[in-house]
This record gives sequence, C-alpha cells and structure tokens, in this order.
Amino acid sequence: MAYRFRLTHVFPVSPKVLYDTWLSSQGHTALTGGKAKMSASLGGRYTAWDGYISGRNLALEPGRRIVQSWRTAEFADADKDSKITVTLTPVKAGTRLTLAHSGVPDCHTSYQRACMNGDINYLSQRIPSPGYPQYPNGTTDEMLWGCIGDWFSGDWYDDGAVEYIAKVKPLLAGRV
Repeated sequence: MAYRFRLTHVFPVSPKVLYDTWLSSQGHTALTGGKAKMSASLGGRYTAWDGYISGRNLALEPGRRIVQSWRTAEFADADKDSKITVTLTPVKAGTRLTLAHSGVPDCHTSYQRACMNGDINYLSQRIPSPGYPQYPNGTTDEMLWGCIGDWFSGDWYDDGAVEYIAKVKPLLAGRV
C-alpha cells in the first residue's frame, strides 16, 4: 500500500522565482543541496539529489504549479512512480510552497531516515519555537518528534509542528 505526505514552507521570493529555481539545474541544486539536472519542458526528464531521484515533468503551470513523477534509486522495478505536486501560492512574506507527495511505496521512508540522521540541510537554518532544540542537535526523542512535526507542518518545531505533536503524543502513548 502506498502512502502520501505534504510539506509546506514559505520562501521570501516571488512564485516566478521559486518556479524557475525548481526547474533550473543550478537553482534546484542550490535549493536542495544535492546535484540536480532539471528540465523546464513538459515531459522533460530530471534527476535530483545526485541522481538518487529521477522523474518527468507531468504538468507545468509557470509560477503556479509543477507536477512531476518521482522515484528513488531504491524503488523496485515493480514499484510505480510516485508523484509530487508543487503548488506555489503568493503570500505576504513571499511564496508558500506546498509539496504533496503521493503514491510512495510503504517501504520507502528515505526522507524520514534523512531527517533522523540530521541530513535535511534546510532544517538547520530554521529557528525552532522557544524551548525546542535547533536541528539536528536534539536527543533521539526530540529528533523523532521534530521529524514527525516537520512531516506535518514542513518546518522544524514551528507552531504547527508543536501543535500537531501535542495532539499525537497522547494518542500514541495510550496505545502502548
């Protein structure tokens, strides 16, 4: 069975700048920290994270939306491509990027592993809510909950992540 998740983040740039950056090899490399070979053409192929991720552009709406097929080098031949939809929404502070990832095979949890290993570079630049550790300097428990909060809100111990964690922790504690 496949799973899905959603990440959001506000960037202090226009939707056009973020759209062009996502589809530019140099821009995508700078944004993610891994070498990328991107295409700005509908149907164009791309690779990211030093070739670990590959796919094709399925839909392109300049400055608004990017839909791409997505698979990692760990996907089995029998695994279908997953899909990411990047939606760019203008907000007062710049652009809210929402990345919805669907069709991810259950056994592929590389983002979660990378988060726990301290390998999500952009999170180290985030300032957590007061009383929470800076990424990746938490205890194992703080890292786990920080990664769960990031998965929900798209950021490291921000207000949305802290609120989500506060709701989920007691529910899980009641199941143990």
